[in-house]
Amino acid sequence: MRRSLRLLLVVLLLAGALGAPDQAAAAGRIRLLVPEIGIDTSLRTLRCGVPRLPDGRVYVWGCIAAPNRYLLSHAWGTFRPLRFAAERGQLRRGMRLTLIYPSGTRERYRLNDWAIFRNANPWPTRVGHWMVDSGRAVSLQTCLYRNSSGRVVAHFVPVK
Repeated sequence: MRRSLRLLLVVLLLAGALGAPDQAAAAGRIRLLVPEIGIDTSLRTLRCGVPRLPDGRVYVWGCIAAPNRYLLSHAWGTFRPLRFAAERGQLRRGMRLTLIYPSGTRERYRLNDWAIFRNANPWPTRVGHWMVDSGRAVSLQTCLYRNSSGRVVAHFVPVK
């Protein structure tokens, strides 16, 4: 019984189910919440020019200028809920996204639009226009389908 409890604790810690917000704040990272689809994680930075994501975490892509944030993650990783919501038609305008900074400051956003790209790079089409036209914004991108042949980009704008 004691061994089972320890194993469960290890699994929960590895899955990020325990202590994730405190770990993110302690590391000085921004926390990302999209509760309606089950995303709760911290952000890391990905330098512009890095050819691919190193793991299943969420990265702020360094090629996008402030005040925009373009977040990337693998579909099998942290953005798995985003992939399934897009594939199942469950994305809805108005869904909430919150960024929580280590200082405790919160920025709130709502889902304004999304696009699904089949066998195509989302740049510089619709996504580029979103980033230019909307001012401060957060966009999430991940792959779709079992063979990763598509992309979904969900575009969030500030709540006013």
